[in-house]
Amino acid sequence: MSGSTSSRLKSTIEEFEAAIHGCEFVFHVATPLFPNPGDTQYKDTTEASLAAARSIMSACERSGSVRRVIYTGSAMSASPFSKGTV
Repeated sequence: MSGSTSSRLKSTIEEFEAAIHGCEFVFHVATPLFPNPGDTQYKDTTEASLAAARSIMSACERSGSVRRVIYTGSAMSASPFSKGTV
């Protein structure tokens, strides 16, 4: 990736296709947490996370340009820990 540029993109599931267009590498490093269940169409964070990951992977496959997807995860992203307990 020498001499390459990077951009941090924040997109909705529907916007992944346009955000990924032309990229060679995609880093999936975050999953949205919904503190208010009424704010989302998904029943829980796991369902939302799976839908997002599937959408991103499909968009990467269709792009024709993405060579690698780097996916990271953390138990902290889905834990019910309160502020100051970790």
